[in-house]
Amino acid sequence: MLVNLLCFVSIREGRIAPGISSDYGPDRIRPGDISLANVLANIFGSSPIMPLVKHVNTAYQCTKKLEEFFEAAIDGDWDKAAKSRDAIVALEHEADDLKKEIRLHLPKRLFMPVPRQDLLELLLVQDKMANRAKDVSSLVLGRKMHIPDAIADDFLEFVRRNIDAAKQARKSVQGTTRAVYQRIPRCRGIAGRVADRRT
Repeated sequence: MLVNLLCFVSIREGRIAPGISSDYGPDRIRPGDISLANVLANIFGSSPIMPLVKHVNTAYQCTKKLEEFFEAAIDGDWDKAAKSRDAIVALEHEADDLKKEIRLHLPKRLFMPVPRQDLLELLLVQDKMANRAKDVSSLVLGRKMHIPDAIADDFLEFVRRNIDAAKQARKSVQGTTRAVYQRIPRCRGIAGRVADRRT
């Protein structure tokens, strides 16, 4: 039921998730599907899934910058580290702007495609990825921390594993999007049956 409701809203918006191969793009949406989806969208609110995907992508890119930052820090190239840190800060600010946008436009209606509290908790977890990347890079750069040569390789591997965790988090959110949009064919069938009953 939840996936079906998300699909109706997705049909209304005429969007297919990036990277998803589908024959059900905006040019294949039928007018009857759109009119019915409009009615449902007014009741349940617009889909919050795509903004969350955009936010987690930005948070991941912020985390990914830590590898080049620590490579520069280990080499003692603090000018290069500062540039990497500036990029991290810019991405963190972008993630914050997206977070505020999502919160501002998140419907407060009784019915939503997914529980509002679940979305806010997921958004908070995603935002911590970007915040921690900024905090760690700022601390290391501010104190010009030296990573001993004896543990430098292991430390970089540790950083990469953390980046992999962020990548997996992004993949999980994107997987939710694919699960929603791949159900569009079924939603079109449901929309057609409902429309037939109304005529």
